[in-house]
Amino acid sequence: MDDILVEKINEIIDRGNCFSWLGAGLSNRNYPKWDELIKELCRECHVEYSKSVKPEVLAESCKKNNKIVYNQKMRAIFKKKCFTYRRACSNLLHLPFCGHITTNYEVSFITPTTEVQFEIYRYPYLPLKTLEIKNIPIYFVHGLIQDDGSDEENQMFVLASSEYEYAYSGVVGDFLRNIFTFRDVIFIGSSLNESKVMKVIETSNNYIDDILKIVPHFKKPKRLMLLTEARIIDDSEKYKSECLKNELKKLGIDVNVIEVASEECSEIDEIFENICNKRTIFKKPAYNPSNLEDLKNE
Repeated sequence: MDDILVEKINEIIDRGNCFSWLGAGLSNRNYPKWDELIKELCRECHVEYSKSVKPEVLAESCKKNNKIVYNQKMRAIFKKKCFTYRRACSNLLHLPFCGHITTNYEVSFITPTTEVQFEIYRYPYLPLKTLEIKNIPIYFVHGLIQDDGSDEENQMFVLASSEYEYAYSGVVGDFLRNIFTFRDVIFIGSSLNESKVMKVIETSNNYIDDILKIVPHFKKPKRLMLLTEARIIDDSEKYKSECLKNELKKLGIDVNVIEVASEECSEIDEIFENICNKRTIFKKPAYNPSNLEDLKNE
């Protein structure tokens, strides 16, 4: 267990302004991985799969080829209920984050608990005013697909390139720019290799530079990532990994590599279990809009 990493995570959480970013790496193991999902869609929509083609481009081809099957397949995969939960998710939800953001389409990481109350918001309904609500907000920024009795046609999601373009040129981009400009973020189970997200962070960094010119005491948000990596990888994968880490560091993200023995990534579960064991019971941090108030008072 890396005590230095635990200390860094606790330090950021204790600043009282931190959101978690939960990626597919924390998704329930009963759901397909990213590449498996695209392969399934291609097979159902009769689109030739190619690893060299970007996933969102393949998804766009599937959608254009057969939109009805594309939507039905996505709902069939993600609306099924799963009753197994990861230890990391249970522990994460008991840590005093101000909220959680996820690009996953399902709710399996929300473990049954009586100690913590949540408010769920799904794309495209991502109102910024909810950052001040009493309960812990969870934002499904790419949509939420679930069998909750709601109209399936109204369960929107972001996967195809046209959907990314529409969402990130509008409500998702606006929401995330605000988060990355004013909030600390810890990335878990995500390599953040989506170009749209990285562009949003780059823009937010420009905003932060501009803010510092007029508010010198503005507290720059901190960003930390737990990046899982196989203990044994070939040279080509190692090169890709180094390129990705360099890109993330340029965006101001403190990248911490967690070597994992298998795809189960149980090391992440152990990290957050140890963090929770060293902390007191859950307490939601008071809403701290200090940066915003600083701007108002200038």
